[in-house]
Amino acid sequence: MDWLLCQGEILRGLRADCLLTGEIFFAILFLSNERSIEMMQPQTSPTPNAPHSTAEQILDAATTFFARYGYHGTSIRDLAKAVGISVATLYYHIQSKEELYRRVFQRQFQEEEELIRSYLSQADERLIQNPFAFRELIFRLMDALIDRSLQNPDIVRLWTRRWLEKPEQTEDIEIAYSAPLYKLVETILEKAQAAGVIKPRFSNLAMIVHSFPWLHYGYVGFGQLTYQARFEKPSDAQQVAQFRQFVRQIYSDLLNFQVENANS
Repeated sequence: MDWLLCQGEILRGLRADCLLTGEIFFAILFLSNERSIEMMQPQTSPTPNAPHSTAEQILDAATTFFARYGYHGTSIRDLAKAVGISVATLYYHIQSKEELYRRVFQRQFQEEEELIRSYLSQADERLIQNPFAFRELIFRLMDALIDRSLQNPDIVRLWTRRWLEKPEQTEDIEIAYSAPLYKLVETILEKAQAAGVIKPRFSNLAMIVHSFPWLHYGYVGFGQLTYQARFEKPSDAQQVAQFRQFVRQIYSDLLNFQVENANS
């Protein structure tokens, strides 16, 4: 779907005649806001006494570096210095920056897959036949994904940087580490649709699923615009509560859960 004609001065180097996908559209909005970038600084770090292998420390630091500076802007030398090891030691654990980049996204994928499966595994045939229970399950899953992004906003920055850069040597990352997650959710929604529990008001079910990261990444990146030359912090409890309500309203309408028919 074509969202917006690129503006060369905004993209800083991308072709002015290219067409943006929904992901890149939100990436530009996010990265153009300096305040949002400050708010996206990592908020937690491993405790000094927690067991943390060198490989895990490298992945942690790499996540932060790739999120802040992108693939091309990340220096292996600076990364090794941040971990407190030599470049030679770093290369003992990884073969190249490209491999490290892939491992960062692989870890994010594994964590998110575990989270999504922990919810969708509850969707047995009985639950799928119940529009109230199914709606609540989907809402709880969306809440959990929002919470994950709020607790680790580098996830948002990591993907938005990638959507702008699209390093050619790693073009398959979306296929490997995004598509399977989307498919998990699409499959359960297709089952619910076949059971008559949802009757989506938009025919492209895949786009409905894809729209959720576009929406909540935009919120985590910005917070709510106050029209007073500032953005609210996305972690503000009141703002988060309102955003959850907003999300539920949108997807209640899009997915059209058949709760009224269940009551009749």
